[in-house]
Amino acid sequence: MQAEQVCSPEREIEEDGMAYTEARVRMAFCRGPYLLSTSYGSIRGVGDPADPRFQRLIHDLTRELFPHREYRGGDASSLGRTR
Repeated sequence: MQAEQVCSPEREIEEDGMAYTEARVRMAFCRGPYLLSTSYGSIRGVGDPADPRFQRLIHDLTRELFPHREYRGGDASSLGRTR
């Protein structure tokens, strides 16, 4: 699935019902139908969401999806700066 498809409110995401040995995760941050950021990752041999490796994958992908930005006050132009 393409990240842009996640942002489309008229499309339902379906599972294919197949068993996999690899967990594949695609995250998308949308504003309405518009894709603002995306991250993707995968890990093999994880059978449970409580697995520390899976939790680390989710942590890393979330940080990638929402990178840290410094706000220094003033106008909105300072919001785009990354550390």
